[in-house]
Order: sequence, then structure tokens, then C-alpha cells
Amino acid sequence: MSTENVSESAPGLTNITMENNNQTIKFTTDDQENQSYTLGAKITKYWSDEEKNILSSAWNISPATLDGDTSLTITTTAPPDNGVQGAMGNPQQILAAIGTHLPHYFMYILRLALTLLVMFFISVGFYALSSKMEL
Repeated sequence: MSTENVSESAPGLTNITMENNNQTIKFTTDDQENQSYTLGAKITKYWSDEEKNILSSAWNISPATLDGDTSLTITTTAPPDNGVQGAMGNPQQILAAIGTHLPHYFMYILRLALTLLVMFFISVGFYALSSKMEL
């Protein structure tokens, strides 16, 4: 597949690059919001002579060429205007996240403390048993 075929069929797509042995397509779109693009791909699997011989000798079959078609529709959206994304743009979101997850943090600390106490008492018990066995 070549990038010329993609750019000819969808003129709004720019900076088209193929990566990962032509398995990944990266591109940018025009600045128009709600612009829709439909990308399609035709996939054809040709069997090599070695693969045909293996299948013929193992299972006595001769494979046919495999074909497949697929498509994907992409709708563009406008980027945020303020340029700041996530919780860093609003300190109230940080406080809300802390308040939301505070019970989980508390329960984690409590479980950790209880586990350490149980392990301490078990080790004291093993120490007491081992010291009595030496007598």
C-alpha cells in the first residue's frame, strides 16, 4: 500500500506516513470539525511455494488465495481551545480526585498495617516455638 493512494482518495488527509512494516497509518486531518473520512483496505494473502508444500504434504490440501475487505470511518473533532488538558487546568479537579479516592487510600493503608501486624505476631510465635524446641 502506498501513501499516494490514500492521499488521492481523501484530499483532506495530510502528513500520511506508513509505519510498522506498512501495518500502521498515521495522518493529520484538516481543521474542519465533524469532517468524516472512510478508510478502506483490501487484504490479499498469497501463499508461498513452501507454505503450499507444507500444507499439501501434511494435510493433503492446496490453499487458495485469501481476500478480505474492511473499512473504518473516522470523524474529526475540534481540539480544546485552552491548550491545557486534564486536571492540571483546574485545581478543583485535583481536590475532587483526592476526595473521591481518599477512602480507597485509607483502606489500603489499613490493610497494609493489619498485614504487618499479623506477620509480626506470627514471627513472634515462630520465634517462641523455635526457642522452646532448642531446650
